[in-house]
Amino acid sequence: MNSTLLPTLRTVTNVWRLADQQKNVIEIADRGGRLYDKFVGFVEDLKKVGDALSNGQQAWEAATNKLHSGPGNLVRQAEQLKALGAKAAKALPPTLIEKASTVELPDATAELKAEPERTAVL
Repeated sequence: MNSTLLPTLRTVTNVWRLADQQKNVIEIADRGGRLYDKFVGFVEDLKKVGDALSNGQQAWEAATNKLHSGPGNLVRQAEQLKALGAKAAKALPPTLIEKASTVELPDATAELKAEPERTAVL
């Protein structure tokens, strides 16, 4: 009887160990699936962030183009108004004025001078 008791106990111990390992395998598979799903969500969110940054960059470029590029840019028009006598307490940075003045515009001052009522309001 003693000769079969120890092998039987070892067999029971091995069966319990295998049962615990099987539970771990199921838990690992479950956690792995949840981790994978979370990772997919993270990748999707990261793509959205990239798209938002790209859209923000495009909007910034469009705004800066209006500010100092092309005919009728805002800096050039504002400087022309100041040159016509608009009273201002502050001044735009010289580098911005220089950047904007590289584009030549049709002379808008002739139109403003033709209408003295508009310049008097400034």
